[in-house]
Amino acid sequence: MNVGLDSPLTPGSTYTMSIRQGGVLGYFEPATSGDSLTSTLDNSGLVDLATNITVTQNTLATPYDFNVTFTYSGDGTDQLSDVFNEFVSALASFGTNWTFVLCVEGTQAGTQAATAGAAISNAASSLSKTASSLFGSPGSLWAIAVIALIVVFLLSGGPSLIRPLVSRATA
Repeated sequence: MNVGLDSPLTPGSTYTMSIRQGGVLGYFEPATSGDSLTSTLDNSGLVDLATNITVTQNTLATPYDFNVTFTYSGDGTDQLSDVFNEFVSALASFGTNWTFVLCVEGTQAGTQAATAGAAISNAASSLSKTASSLFGSPGSLWAIAVIALIVVFLLSGGPSLIRPLVSRATA
């Protein structure tokens, strides 16, 4: 289940948040490693609403995207934005910022499925813009966008990510 920044959190529940490193200097320095971010968040006095923090880098194709899995340790009065802001404060450095991408309740598998969906949407949008600039006729480009969505979904392992979600939802 997707969790918005304004969503309340359940004490003791595990969440996985995708965040993106950016900023003026963020893209010019090598991407930070997941282990480095895990250590920074675990050892920061600024993070007190999350425990059992594990950070993984999404893929080589998006080296500035990270999945942060954590257990919410607050009293239930906090929103996801409170935890995100703690993470941003702990990871703050000159010229670098952090952007919220999405969050799901549960572990990384759910976030990978949601990330795959977002990647498909972004790929279709990019393809549509590129095709429109190349061919100038946006009226027939929807078919190309749909084909691109299907190809990206299949190549990203989408069916294997969706199967467990569907089986949980029907159970």
